[in-house]
Amino acid sequence: SPCISMEAPMVALPEIKSPTALAMDAAREAAQTPRDGYRLAASAMGLECDRALWYGFRWVSPPKQFEGQMLRLFEDGNLGEDQMVRDLRAAGFAVVDRDENGKQFGVSFADGHGYGYLDGEIAGIPEAPVAVHILEI
Repeated sequence: SPCISMEAPMVALPEIKSPTALAMDAAREAAQTPRDGYRLAASAMGLECDRALWYGFRWVSPPKQFEGQMLRLFEDGNLGEDQMVRDLRAAGFAVVDRDENGKQFGVSFADGHGYGYLDGEIAGIPEAPVAVHILEI
């Protein structure tokens, strides 16, 4: 019986996109609001390219628009953060994850030129019980 050689080149299969998933992604993309470009995002601090940071900070490039799939991943992350906070509270930790307006805590740095958000504060950690810690999930 003939054998298929593992050395033979594989034929590239076309990527099949579900029309349903494409429609959901398009709806998310249409609903997204552009992010402010006037402050340096804390999440950008890890970029290795100083020029990219400078361009982003000075609005040389338009604000980043995300594809629908990435927007869904962001939402999954937010849902996971909410579950982690519930789990921490159920375990007896004191967690504050929203300000008086029900929003994440905003923090600024570099004289207001940089900005980011905290997932919250947590107290009662056995390893350091007297301190209040920043919670980043």
